[in-house]
Amino acid sequence: MLITNKRHGILRKQVDGKVEDVVLLDLQLIKCARPAVDLVYLFGSSSTPAYRAKHLKQLLQIYSETLTKELVKFGYPPSTYNHDQLIADFKDCWIFGYIAAIMHTQVKISKLLTQPFT
Repeated sequence: MLITNKRHGILRKQVDGKVEDVVLLDLQLIKCARPAVDLVYLFGSSSTPAYRAKHLKQLLQIYSETLTKELVKFGYPPSTYNHDQLIADFKDCWIFGYIAAIMHTQVKISKLLTQPFT
């Protein structure tokens, strides 16, 4: 039995009255969009330019391969969203990731500025 707590985004799996698994859902930015939108948000707000320069190509390749395998499991053809589409979308959406990085930087700075000096 799955028990949800919609207010807090928590799913609990209970068997015979005992909790076997708990999953937290973060629906703060839920949207219907291209997969690349989530990727540019992730990389724009959570990685450095040096890290992206070194690893981005490989990470996008792994993501693309994994996404294709999952789509095939659900009955979609491998061509549903190919690697070239992902790369084109990633380049098209990159400004979103850049803006997210700026937003997160402002949040981090404001937290630092509101902390008392010691």
